[in-house]
Amino acid sequence: MLILASLLLAWGSMGHRLVAQLAWDGLTPRARSEITRLLDGESLADAAVWADRIREDRRDTSPLHYVNIPAGAPAYDADQYCRQDRCVIGAVEKYRRILGDSAAPRADRREALRFLLHFAGDLHQPLHVSDKGDRGGNSLAVTWRGRSENLHTLWDSGLLEAWAPSEGGYLKTLRKNVQRMSGEQRAGVAAGTVAGWAMEGNALAARVAYQARAGETLGSEYLRAAGPVLDLTISRAGLRLARMLNEALDPHSQQ
Repeated sequence: MLILASLLLAWGSMGHRLVAQLAWDGLTPRARSEITRLLDGESLADAAVWADRIREDRRDTSPLHYVNIPAGAPAYDADQYCRQDRCVIGAVEKYRRILGDSAAPRADRREALRFLLHFAGDLHQPLHVSDKGDRGGNSLAVTWRGRSENLHTLWDSGLLEAWAPSEGGYLKTLRKNVQRMSGEQRAGVAAGTVAGWAMEGNALAARVAYQARAGETLGSEYLRAAGPVLDLTISRAGLRLARMLNEALDPHSQQ
């Protein structure tokens, strides 16, 4: 799935900021301190969009934003879908390892943190972990609110903006949803593997995102189906990112 850098908006800035802010809520004091030190005071939310900003200068990072798994695939095969770890699954695994290596140069760990923040969000955008021979929906044209749009971009930003017109208000809603969960439930969501998380999104793409047909005019019915998926995937991404950051930056976080 070759996607031009200008099309790779993955959750847009809003989605990535939301994931980062939810993750911050779940960090241990030590992990927060390490992040503040590595980022020189830059907020987690701002750092989470860095990987999109540098795409034009770092073209080699483009394949790391997605993984080309056929929508509805029964299983993940790294040799087939992520050769040499050149996909979002491989990138998340790579950068969490570098971040967790206290002997690695500070500059490398800082970059790893920024990449991990972003790719953890990309991993949970259903059309970044699925494909139907249409470049993850980039070649599937639909009509949304009177305008021609491709399905991938619609899931990156258009649906989120329609579902949650206020970023601050939506963050409060997502936080309340997470707070209603028991500690055991939150731990259950955060458990699992990076590949397993990608396959969850792949199944959601087949079940919801790819219900859109080429040339179709999408409206409130499609948004009602997509909205709960946005709630679910952004919340999952925040909880799972917090787990990875805690494990990398606070050796005692699991004790």
